[in-house]
Amino acid sequence: MRRFDRPESGEWLAVEDFCALKGLDPASKYSGSLEDLAKLLLTYVRGARQGENAVKLYTLLLLNYAVRNADAHLKNFALTYTSPVDVALAPVYDIVTVTAYPEHVGDIPGLTLAGEKVWRTGKFLRQYGAGRLSLTSTQMTHCVEAVQTAITDTAPQVREYADAYPDFREISKRMLTEWERGALDITPAVTAKSRVGETLKRSVGLSDTRKPRKVKKTVYRNPDRRFSHKTR
Repeated sequence: MRRFDRPESGEWLAVEDFCALKGLDPASKYSGSLEDLAKLLLTYVRGARQGENAVKLYTLLLLNYAVRNADAHLKNFALTYTSPVDVALAPVYDIVTVTAYPEHVGDIPGLTLAGEKVWRTGKFLRQYGAGRLSLTSTQMTHCVEAVQTAITDTAPQVREYADAYPDFREISKRMLTEWERGALDITPAVTAKSRVGETLKRSVGLSDTRKPRKVKKTVYRNPDRRFSHKTR
């Protein structure tokens, strides 16, 4: 790990996370929305850098959805600055494939979009990018491709860690399954029937030949409504 607020130039960067920018205390870090992120970014990042940082924010949001980071709350987004006119989105940090862990398989996004905490698909995310960040269709397509390429390029490293740490092997399989499904979900043309999750595992030699165990559904675990454990 390294600190992005201490660049090699020796200049210290000031950092404000979006929870503070919204005027909330840390305990309220889940009390926000993707709309808040866009509004705050466009408020504090001005001038020529605004468009570039809007693209970065959209790419980061796509990444969180693609890898199923269910803990992307307001404190996991931040701005760095040296002056009021030198403000930028902070580098990516604290991203975890939360749903790869059995006890969190049903977890939902930490922030709402259009009033709900659900895993939105690409078509809906595209509406957000155009409406909230003023991005073009070409820009958003490039963002999707960048995330998908990053997932493909990173998959072999997951295999390496699975070989080095046997206890991680089953989690690594679930991670790659989640990544593949998520990478497909962020595309505009995704449909429920087209969601798969075995190709990425096979490509790095982590295919599971056993049939997946069926998980019994329960009416007491509705990730979109009041029965969710993440009610904040």
